[in-house]
Amino acid sequence: MSFGSNLTMAHGDSARGRDALRALDFHVHLDMFMNPTAEQADIVLPVTDAFEAEGLKVGFEVSQEAQSLVQLRAPLVPAAGEVRSDTAVIFDLATRLGFGAHFFDGDVDAGWAHHLEPSGVTLTQLREDPAGVDLGLETRHRKYAEPGDDGLPAGFDTPTGRIDLFVEDFLDIGQSPVPVFAEPALSPRSRPDLADEFPLVLTCAKSLYFCETQHRQVASLRRHEPDPQVELHPDTAGDRGIAEGDWVRIST
Repeated sequence: MSFGSNLTMAHGDSARGRDALRALDFHVHLDMFMNPTAEQADIVLPVTDAFEAEGLKVGFEVSQEAQSLVQLRAPLVPAAGEVRSDTAVIFDLATRLGFGAHFFDGDVDAGWAHHLEPSGVTLTQLREDPAGVDLGLETRHRKYAEPGDDGLPAGFDTPTGRIDLFVEDFLDIGQSPVPVFAEPALSPRSRPDLADEFPLVLTCAKSLYFCETQHRQVASLRRHEPDPQVELHPDTAGDRGIAEGDWVRIST
């Protein structure tokens, strides 16, 4: 079961991902749009969009003032047909599978109330004030120097109370306690046997017109970038007879 994602296009070797989805015994995908991942599913269920269902948002990241705001977004239009939110589907499915105790017996409101409990804000308050409730957060500099219960500087939220450059907790689970470089499992150095066939190292950069694998169905955005692009060093391209605007095939 997959929700609002495009697994096929989110990872390298998309053909392998497509074949893996096709090999599943049963695959249900929930989304607002058809995409390459939805096309591999046995059943595609539509879900509500941001304007059709309530949504809880705690903090809006862009500034301290925005981060102080808690809002329960009210639906602007009724959901079409039997469309439900993915949250409602998850809670109900978990209950049917016997995990109701971990999902508030399918009660989404109870889950939101639990999430809000530390803030002291209630769903009733949020529904009465659709613009949101301001928690009045305050930036405190040098919090580590403030006195703790024993009157001494509280320090950092680490086992030692200090900045940990050597993390003993990592050592206890068999991991390096300090940052170290690890050669990737697939690279010209770790797999020299593949270097002749795959001599280039590929990385990816985000397109400014899309958000990850989303929005490619929006015609106004696709007009700006209708086709996938690859950038090569001029020398690398020249050695392979590739010129600006050529179509190329990438294999990994």
